[in-house]
Amino acid sequence: MSGKVIFGFIIFFLGLGLLLDRVGVNTFSYFISTFWPIIFILIGISNLFSKAKSKITGIIFLILGCSFLLVTTNTINGNILGFIWPIILIIIGLWLMLPFNKKSFRENIYDKNQLNINTFFTYQMLKIESKELIGGQISSVFSGMELDLRNAQMVPDGATIELNNVFSGVEIIVPKNWRVNITGRAIFGAFENNAEAKEGENNPQLTIKGVVIFSGVEIKTKN
Repeated sequence: MSGKVIFGFIIFFLGLGLLLDRVGVNTFSYFISTFWPIIFILIGISNLFSKAKSKITGIIFLILGCSFLLVTTNTINGNILGFIWPIILIIIGLWLMLPFNKKSFRENIYDKNQLNINTFFTYQMLKIESKELIGGQISSVFSGMELDLRNAQMVPDGATIELNNVFSGVEIIVPKNWRVNITGRAIFGAFENNAEAKEGENNPQLTIKGVVIFSGVEIKTKN
């Protein structure tokens, strides 16, 4: 099920509700307040059957959608939701730690000169092959990412990448001749610069800025 179909269903649902209100059938507010979790369920199903999207994201959306639907239909007590978030966090933590996790993902090629990457409850392996990289932004929530910059080329003035991460881990692999300057802030997290580049005027400089919360960022070189 594509995102277009889901969006179409939402528009159809809203249109039907407004039409019912116009003809005097005052049930729209009831349907909205009761069955809105179906949107989460549809997103979860869409992710599960999509090869390009994370299956863990689909599972989480299904858990949330079904849990909220059971509450809004008064099938279960709303207090049960207090147990849902810890369970989701446990699932994500175990999933990110599993040794076969990375093997299940293909490395995707990214050749744009300005990065614009957003991840949510997933893991991404990206090989950056930009020829005039100027930087960009990377935002992630409850996610993991491997960013391989070894085939990228920066503009002469250098590149700046802004990281905004919450409960995430980011591994950035840079060429050995790149200098790395970290100006970002870590709140209950850390930036770790293990790059082997030597200082030199002709060496291109990558600047890492932004804020990471309960997250870890490692910059390193690799053969």
